[in-house]
Amino acid sequence: EYGMISSLVSDENNNDQFTFVVSPTNTSFCFKSPHRTLLLCQLMECATKSPSHSPLFPQYGPFSVQRMRKSRVRSDGCLLVASYGLVEQDKQGGKVLQIYKFQNICFLVLVHT
Repeated sequence: EYGMISSLVSDENNNDQFTFVVSPTNTSFCFKSPHRTLLLCQLMECATKSPSHSPLFPQYGPFSVQRMRKSRVRSDGCLLVASYGLVEQDKQGGKVLQIYKFQNICFLVLVHT
């Protein structure tokens, strides 16, 4: 159960490795994968959405944003910052429109209008 994960740490000396600790036994599990970013994002998403872990991984927001489409049409929306990425929501109903996981974000452009 994701609620048993008490910590999650990446290895600074090895980019392909991370360790998580399971409570109440404080057992450590070390994982090595060339897809560490993908695994960490998926693990953080599952842990964040777990009812027992939601206070440990709070979401920040919603922040009012405007999305500019390729056609240059702007639409209002909201962004939540979660432990695994950015969650775009509809401004009126709060319906999730899209999730941008940190592993897929190369850069952000913030424009103040």
